[in-house]
Amino acid sequence: MSTSDLQSMSERIDGLEQRIRRRDRALIICVVLGIATSLLIAQAPSKRTVEAEQFILRGSQGQELASLDRSETGATLTLYDGHHRGRIALLSSDAESGAAFLGTDGKSAASIEVNGDNRPVVSLSDGQGRTRGDFAITDQGPAMRMWDSNSAMRAVVAIHDEVPMLTIGTGADPKKGSVIIASDAKGGRVLITAADGKSRSVMR
Repeated sequence: MSTSDLQSMSERIDGLEQRIRRRDRALIICVVLGIATSLLIAQAPSKRTVEAEQFILRGSQGQELASLDRSETGATLTLYDGHHRGRIALLSSDAESGAAFLGTDGKSAASIEVNGDNRPVVSLSDGQGRTRGDFAITDQGPAMRMWDSNSAMRAVVAIHDEVPMLTIGTGADPKKGSVIIASDAKGGRVLITAADGKSRSVMR
């Protein structure tokens, strides 16, 4: 082997040793970074509390999609559609709590609430904002009521003091011009009244 061959081989060995040293240093740096990252993650708090007086959620175009705000004695959450029309509203307060689901017209609605007397009520409104039906728990028992387009109550299904009753009326006064069907311990009963409120027919 000539002197030039020995020199060339020595240079190749030196280059190989340098590459090995660089690789070892890179490996050590990666291990150190990995350990440091693991320690930072382990020390990071798992919970975070964010406090504010109002939160607003915005869409990709900057439009307001939801808002969480405080009320006088509670909080309100309002959800909007893409045209910034309120569609769902949640309310909590010292007096009541409830939720309302609104149509695109802002008047048609379905709502559920628990009022200040701790009585739940489910209500349905038409496109004119008039209540057309509800279901509630009253002092006497559960009752479902229905109104016509003139806001006159026309039908009621209820349990009144443990007696199931169905009342179908012709006007605002359910005692005048109505049919009342009830059932108690003595059996079923049908009462038909005239427009003056006087009984015209009673069947048991």
